[in-house]
Amino acid sequence: MDRRVAGIIRLIDKNLDQDISLKKASRMANLSYNYFAALFRKETGKRFGEYLREKRIARAQSLLRNPGREIKEVCFLTGYRSIHSFYRDFKKITGRTPGQFKKQPKS
Repeated sequence: MDRRVAGIIRLIDKNLDQDISLKKASRMANLSYNYFAALFRKETGKRFGEYLREKRIARAQSLLRNPGREIKEVCFLTGYRSIHSFYRDFKKITGRTPGQFKKQPKS
């Protein structure tokens, strides 16, 4: 994997609660916006935003397994600034709402 993309992936993993944009990531990789977007997709098989959303929702699922965590809290801990966006992405990726996921029996 390209070292610049690998570095951005590590950054994403460590900073899911932060505002991470393709524009910021391309600047950090010292590449043009369009080139970085194409390189990221080539290396990961996903668009930057799609990759970021999937990582955030995976983290949200992990946090929601803790019965003491509220959905709104998890929303903000995973970098979402809008509860509506969080619900939309969660349902699109998992097929369930965060509330449905939280209520399911733990295995």
